[in-house]
Amino acid sequence: MKHLLKLSLLVLTVFMWSCEENNEIIITPTSNFTLNNPEIQNIIINSSYSSDAEAFRITWEDNRSSATGDYKIEVATNEDFSSSIEIGTSTVDSYVFTYGVLNTGLQSLALNALSNNNVYFRIVNGDSFTNSINMSILSANIAVAPPVLTSPNTGDSFVIEPSKAGDVITTVAWSFSNSSSLIITHEVEMAMAGTDFANIVVAGSVDDTQSLEILASQLNNYALTAGLTKDVAGGLDIRIKSSYTEGGNTVSTYSNINTITVTPTDLLPRFAVPGNHQGWQPDETVAAYVPYIAASGIGDTNYEGFVYLDGGYKFVEPDVDGNFVWGNTDWEDDGTASGIMSTSGPGNFPDQDAGYYLLKADTSSQAYTVEQTNWGIIGAATLAGWGADTDLVFNRATQAWSAIMALTAGEFKFRANDDWGINLGPDNDNDGSLDFGTGNNFSVDTAGTYLITLDLSNPRKYAYSIVLQ
Repeated sequence: MKHLLKLSLLVLTVFMWSCEENNEIIITPTSNFTLNNPEIQNIIINSSYSSDAEAFRITWEDNRSSATGDYKIEVATNEDFSSSIEIGTSTVDSYVFTYGVLNTGLQSLALNALSNNNVYFRIVNGDSFTNSINMSILSANIAVAPPVLTSPNTGDSFVIEPSKAGDVITTVAWSFSNSSSLIITHEVEMAMAGTDFANIVVAGSVDDTQSLEILASQLNNYALTAGLTKDVAGGLDIRIKSSYTEGGNTVSTYSNINTITVTPTDLLPRFAVPGNHQGWQPDETVAAYVPYIAASGIGDTNYEGFVYLDGGYKFVEPDVDGNFVWGNTDWEDDGTASGIMSTSGPGNFPDQDAGYYLLKADTSSQAYTVEQTNWGIIGAATLAGWGADTDLVFNRATQAWSAIMALTAGEFKFRANDDWGINLGPDNDNDGSLDFGTGNNFSVDTAGTYLITLDLSNPRKYAYSIVLQ
């Protein structure tokens, strides 16, 4: 009996010591406090739903005798509720989630739009709580997780080689989470490094795709359009703009920025245009000025360009090293003065009166045209409106057309010879050149006096500027 009493006292002592060492109170789900499974397991929220409309209802059963106070509805992203929020309270054994309350809860949990989010619910009353249930919820109204640009990487370097102009030089790739049925449009944006995308060059746009191949010729154009210098290594920032339209609103988010190095070059095939207008010298290392015409791309035979002429002229092809010198293949009229050229003609192209000409030549058909142009602007922004042109003046020293004039807020275009046969509008295709004959116009936002300059001296890279004086 004494031994039994000693053993009992020992067990009691150990139990009391254990309780003194561990003061943590562990709350476990109560079997007679139960959250029922809702009839719906998947919820989609978009802006067409009223924030006050019912999304779903939850109910629970509480058979405890110790129930006291309000019931708290908790929401979490994990089953152990280690990171949870209180989304509402109830005095009865049910709770209605409106779309607005549910969406606010998702925002508080820092969940992402366009993704199926696994969300857990439970009811808490005093020191007791129910079992948890989970649902899949997708909302287009909360913050969108930005895309992640994965390629090319910061520090990657690209040197454009004319012989590989048609090759894929890099693939821009990114990741973006979208579990919804919404169409996501991704734009690849580029800009000169360090400019905070002040001058954005859109390299391409794709829907619901997360990569875009870039040709060497394309990267060359993007780099030059962004402001990089030919044959000089420069930084080019790249980012992804991901957008979707929902409920009439467009939502956009941007990726991280990667900075690559690009050394662009002059890729378009060119012919020099020496003649009486500049001293018959095709070599720009010798002549003060050599104009050119250019093809639309590698392997193309359609050359064009604007050149000031005054008398006869020729087209001179480059040699294998890209040099323009006499002795190379050259083109002239075939002797019939009928718009056909030849590499073995009797002389030059026919003399032209002094003026600024649009030259076109096709080495495949051997046809050529020459048309004199005098440039002006027309549009609602000018004093003459759309009824008449306001002339620009050509400067041989700068090879550009310009004028200072008063403009009002409105639109305008450049056109030649007071006629719509040759006109130039904005660069809609992002190839680094003003576009011929498009329906789009330039615009002036603020009335004032402006210096307007039209520079057509770089073939197929036609540019303009407008500067408030």
